[in-house]
Amino acid sequence: MCPHRASARDLITSCPLRIPLSSQTSRRWATGAWRQRAGGWRSKEFVKSARPPLPAPGKCASIACKPSLKLPEKPMSKVARYLQVEDILLAVNVTNKQRLFEQVGQHLQETRQLPADWVAASLWRRELAASTAIGEGVAVPHARLAELDRIHALYLRPQTAMAFAAPDQQPVSDILVLLVPAPADQQHLDLLADTARLFTNPRFRQALLRCTAPMQVKQLFDHW
Repeated sequence: MCPHRASARDLITSCPLRIPLSSQTSRRWATGAWRQRAGGWRSKEFVKSARPPLPAPGKCASIACKPSLKLPEKPMSKVARYLQVEDILLAVNVTNKQRLFEQVGQHLQETRQLPADWVAASLWRRELAASTAIGEGVAVPHARLAELDRIHALYLRPQTAMAFAAPDQQPVSDILVLLVPAPADQQHLDLLADTARLFTNPRFRQALLRCTAPMQVKQLFDHW
């Protein structure tokens, strides 16, 4: 069969032409007695190097092939737009929620110049209202802060799974922290929905577990 994506070389090697020749033309090709009508001379070298004309790209002999179509790339998830490599922390040495939120505050103070105690207090206040664990070893601590001018996302993986008052009573090992400007808007709700879509997918969680470096985690979020 003729491949849809065919270069000239592919057409030569994988799709040989079968062009019928008249008996007179065949004899001329076989004997080298090919006369150039305009110049009126014969050349065996010309005959030896001559070949039937190649079909136009996208065609094989008389059968037209549809050109290959480049599939559009899958758009980046909403979470991936806000998650940066430097905000992916693996093997974090924390054992409880309070220590976790302090670690998040300290990191954002060092990298984003946000007050550490202010960030930790905001996350803790939201957590006291209800646990942000969603089950299957996943928690999504989040808070709305009027002082923020943009969304911040962090992914943390503790060294050992930690208690988080999850609805399924399972300890948490995947933590995605979201800090968004107040008041809440549709962008915030869409971000939470996209987070739920990712982490309720068992294949995504398994792939995330196999990631051992921040760049691998980032690439997974980018292309899932």
